[in-house]
Amino acid sequence: MNKSIYIALMLFLAFGSASAQKFNATIGIGGALGVGYDYNLLLNGTTNNSGSFTMESLPVSLGTGFNVTARFGYSLSKYIGIELGMGQFISLSKNAEWISELEGGTDYDYKLKGRMLSIVPSVLITPGLEKLNPYARVGMIVGVLPVMYLATVETRATTTNDKTESLEKFTGRMAIGFQASAGAEYNVSDLIAVYAEVNFNGISYTPGKSELTVYEVDDVDQLDQLTVYEKETTFVKTLTYDYGSIPDPDKPREELRYSYPFSGIGMNFGVKFKFGK
Repeated sequence: MNKSIYIALMLFLAFGSASAQKFNATIGIGGALGVGYDYNLLLNGTTNNSGSFTMESLPVSLGTGFNVTARFGYSLSKYIGIELGMGQFISLSKNAEWISELEGGTDYDYKLKGRMLSIVPSVLITPGLEKLNPYARVGMIVGVLPVMYLATVETRATTTNDKTESLEKFTGRMAIGFQASAGAEYNVSDLIAVYAEVNFNGISYTPGKSELTVYEVDDVDQLDQLTVYEKETTFVKTLTYDYGSIPDPDKPREELRYSYPFSGIGMNFGVKFKFGK
C-alpha cells in the first residue's frame, strides 16, 4: 500500500471513531449453492450384461447446504467496522451408484457429505445511512474443524445376498479461504436491525487423514477385524510406491492429498443487536 494512502486511511479511522464507536452482535441463518465443481470424486456406473461398462462423471461440490452464523463487530467509524464471525456449515450429501447387470454382480452406493466450523475475521464498509443501510464485507475464512464422510454400501447379488456397509471419516488440517458479502440492514430501532445479504465463500478442504468408523457385514460389526492399514489413511504430498515391500498392517496406508470444493454462493438472513455507544 502507498504510504500516503496508508496515512490517510489511519487519519480517517481515527477521526471517524470519535463520532461513532459501537459494539454489535448478529445471528443469522442461510443456505448456499455450491460452485467450483470437481468431476473426479464420484462416478455413476453400470456393468452391462455383455461385460462392458458405462461410466458417468458427476459434478461434486460440498458447498451446497445450510449454515448458522454469529458475528461480533466493532464500528471504527460511521463507515467502517471490523467483525469476527463464527459459522457452522452443513453440506447436503452427494450420491453416486455403480450398478451391475451381471448375474451375481455387486452393486455399490456412495454418499459424500461434509461440515465445517469456521472463523471469519472481516472488514465491513457502509455509507452509514439511518434507516436502510447497505454494506459490503470482505474477510478470510479459517475452517478450524472441517470433516467429511463417505458412506459406502456394497450389495452382492448372490444366494446369500450379503451386504457390506462402511463409513469413512476425513479429518485433520485446516481450510483457508475468503468470504465476500453484500447486503443491507434495516434499522428497526436504535438497538435492533434486521439484515439480508448475498454471500460468497471461496474455500476448499484438503484432509490430512481418514478412518473407517463403521464396517458391517450383513449388519454385523466387523470393524475390530480390520488392521490399522485397512482402517486408517494418511494423506501426503509426495508418495513413493515400493512394489517389493509388504505393507505394515499396524501402520496407516498413505495416499496422495486431494482438495474437496466447499465454495458456494447463497443468501443469509438475521438480526443485529447494537450496544455500547
